[in-house]
Amino acid sequence: MSYYQTAYDILRDAGLTKAGSLGLLGNWDCESNCEPVRLQGDFSSGRILSKQYTQNVDSGSMSRDQFQRDQKGYGLAQWTYYTRKAALYDTAKAQGKSIGDIDLQVRFALKELSSDYSGLLSFLKSTNDVYQACSRVC
Repeated sequence: MSYYQTAYDILRDAGLTKAGSLGLLGNWDCESNCEPVRLQGDFSSGRILSKQYTQNVDSGSMSRDQFQRDQKGYGLAQWTYYTRKAALYDTAKAQGKSIGDIDLQVRFALKELSSDYSGLLSFLKSTNDVYQACSRVC
């Protein structure tokens, strides 16, 4: 199953409308090509740099502090701000999952929407307008 389909299914199960889910996916497509291991600026064939970065975080050879403070966008939403990256890191470690796990990142994004952007989340759960969903997510 593709990353798009996996993310779409999780978003729909969380109550987002088709349009709301597609709007969020449209944003992630622009940010990371909907690749949960995508490291900002990695245009290498096979995403070699992104995979190595993910492995470094997962193995612990890159510390939490290094991960959160390197100012590199990472994952579906290209999380860059240090507190958001720290929360993503903590979530992955607490769940024993890879930082690049699609399920982890989609659910993390939903948690962020729920706690920090509840108005946007409500909109994504009610809209039938893909364009407006994309626009508001941006």
